[in-house]
Parts: sequence; structure tokens; C-alpha cells
Amino acid sequence: MNSLCCETSFFFILLVFTLVAKRRLAFLNKDGFDRFGRNQLFAPLMKWEAIKEKAVAIRKNAEPYEKAYNEIRDSVQRQDNIKEVFKALPEAAKTQVDQEKERLTESRRISISQKGIYVKVRLRKNENQME
Repeated sequence: MNSLCCETSFFFILLVFTLVAKRRLAFLNKDGFDRFGRNQLFAPLMKWEAIKEKAVAIRKNAEPYEKAYNEIRDSVQRQDNIKEVFKALPEAAKTQVDQEKERLTESRRISISQKGIYVKVRLRKNENQME
């Protein structure tokens, strides 16, 4: 009886071993599984707070890049808008703007030259007073 018990337990162990071996071989070279049939893509359970902290940290690190991207995008959009406005201006408006620019430039040149003359006159008066 003892030998029969050992024999049946041996066959039972052999049967279990073959079933386990077949199961493991079924996952061999399959995407996402290791050689023992464990799913490598399965995420371990994490507490919600830990995930939330990681998300907050990632968001904090990404904010400067997001801000820079938005500023660049807005700048490009503003430049495009300015180009559209210039294209929309009629020729008369362009002429008027150019003439106003010339007038302001001439006015500035005159005021600088008058200031230079005023300084020279004041220097001469001061020199005359010192003599």
C-alpha cells in the first residue's frame, strides 16, 4: 500500500508539473509576459495619493515648458496678425504713415540742433560773465 501511495503521488506530481510546464510554455515569447507567465505590463497597485503626488510633480516640472510654448505660439500669432494688418492697409494710409514718420524725424533733428545752439549760447554767456 505504501508503494501504491508513493506511485500515485509521483504521478500526481508529474501531472501537475506537466500542466505547469504547458502553462509556462504557452506564454513563451509572447508580448508582455515573462517566461514564468507573469504579465510584465500589469501595473502594480498604488495608492491614489501616490499617483496624485507624481502627477502634481510632473505638472509642476512641465509648467515652464508649457508657458514658453504658449508665449512662442502667441508671438508667432501676433506677428501673423501684424502682417495681415499691413497687407490690409491701403496705399494712402501707407503714404500717410511714411510722411508722419519723416515729419517726426525732421522735428527731432531740429529740436536737437536747437538744443545744441542753446547750449552754445549759454556757454558763451557763462564765459562772458566769468571774464
